[in-house]
Parts: sequence; structure tokens; C-alpha cells
Amino acid sequence: MFDLNEIAAFWIAYILTRPLGASFADWTDKPIRFGGLGLGTGPVSISLTLAILMLLSFLIISRVDDPNRAKK
Repeated sequence: MFDLNEIAAFWIAYILTRPLGASFADWTDKPIRFGGLGLGTGPVSISLTLAILMLLSFLIISRVDDPNRAKK
């Protein structure tokens, strides 16, 4: 789509998403008195892990990201 080198694409995505993900996790984890949601480290870690596993399962089953998949 963007005709971008795979290594450059990885590092761009990594640099752009890592601070956002860390900020989101910190916000949901921290106590309410410090401006967070107060959910705690355990529930936030489990929730994010499940969300990642669900996305990976979707990609594995649907193969929407496979460039060799036949278009219908």
C-alpha cells in the first residue's frame, strides 16, 4: 500500500505506538486519585493480552493480511 521497506515500517510503527500503548496502560492502571481509572495492573494486563490474542486469532483465521490470498 505505502511501498515502504519492511524494516522501516516496523520501526515507524514501533516508535509511534509504544508511547501511546504505555500511556493507555498507565492511565487505566493508576489509582483514580492520580487521574487513572484504578483498574490495577493485573486486570489491565489480562485485558490487553486477551485483546491481542483475539486480534491475532482473527488474522490467523481470516488471513486478511496474507498478500498471497486469492482475491474473490
